[in-house]
Amino acid sequence: MVQGNPDLDEITQRPTATFGANLANKTAGDARDAVLGRIARLAVVWFFFRSDCPYCEAQAPLLELMSQHYGFTVLPISLDGQPLPSGVFPNFRADGGQGRALGVRSTPTMFLVRPDPDGPKVAPVAQGLLSLAQLQERFVTAAVTAGWITEADVTPTRAVTTDVSAAALTRSGELPDDPAALVARLRALIHD
Repeated sequence: MVQGNPDLDEITQRPTATFGANLANKTAGDARDAVLGRIARLAVVWFFFRSDCPYCEAQAPLLELMSQHYGFTVLPISLDGQPLPSGVFPNFRADGGQGRALGVRSTPTMFLVRPDPDGPKVAPVAQGLLSLAQLQERFVTAAVTAGWITEADVTPTRAVTTDVSAAALTRSGELPDDPAALVARLRALIHD
């Protein structure tokens, strides 16, 4: 059934051979890097921290990597007016009410902020410690949600081309027993 129906064959969505999967990952990673570079030209990162926050201390070097690799400008904002003990981001600013205005409840907290003549446009990224991979994904998601980039910009950053989940299959009722009807429903989901 799968071999005769390319829409159901996993290798049309993501290669299953190791070298093909590695190529899909590299291609998606290159596309993600390009999208992140574009986002870095559109927005800056507001990084809220406290000097006594160990999670902030762990987050700061990852934001530095994002800055170095993609060109993000990071504006470090200290909620307690003190620097991070490690000395990362020595040119921080003391919070002048931005944290309260943006609803910062915990640290580290990050926002993407895009300058605009009508006032800055703010897209939340996270309130809590993120890995480098999570930062990359969240920056892209924040930019899409804010409308700064489109889903079409993001599609090449995914190593899987189609996502047909069991939840999507069952949204319109029970799964059909007839294999041909099941294939028809799967095709409809893939091509919608």
